[in-house]
Amino acid sequence: MVACAFLGYEKSGRFPWIMRPELVIACEEIFGQNDTEFVYSVEVSREDVSSLTEGTVRQVFVNHYERNRRARRICINHYGSKCVVCGFDFEKTYGPIGKDKIHIHHLVPLSEIQKEYEVDPIRDLRPVCPNCHFIIHSKREPFTIEEVRRMMLGK
Repeated sequence: MVACAFLGYEKSGRFPWIMRPELVIACEEIFGQNDTEFVYSVEVSREDVSSLTEGTVRQVFVNHYERNRRARRICINHYGSKCVVCGFDFEKTYGPIGKDKIHIHHLVPLSEIQKEYEVDPIRDLRPVCPNCHFIIHSKREPFTIEEVRRMMLGK
């Protein structure tokens, strides 16, 4: 049996493709990942910038780790809905529409745990705004909350 390294299909004379997920994992294990060139799931980098087109559909396979809504609620009830890093409060800034609008950060990433586990919302989770959450996860080994606070203070 011959296995192809890519998955794809013909569409309108083009051939959108992706690398097989198991091959992506193997390449990351062998070559590592360049933390300075993170491409987030909402971005698609293109080498050809002569035409600045966007909106090309491409299929992406990812693992999605389920979050527990009750754990989120317990975390917010305990810590509040202000960012524990910078203090940003969506409700204070945007009014009632911003009530309880906050990301919930796992101090130990679910991708590291790699299994279902019983979360302790007070010990394991913290409310953080999207900006701080983005910075926390801007490298392979996430920054700690304290490290990001120090960055904001310039220390």
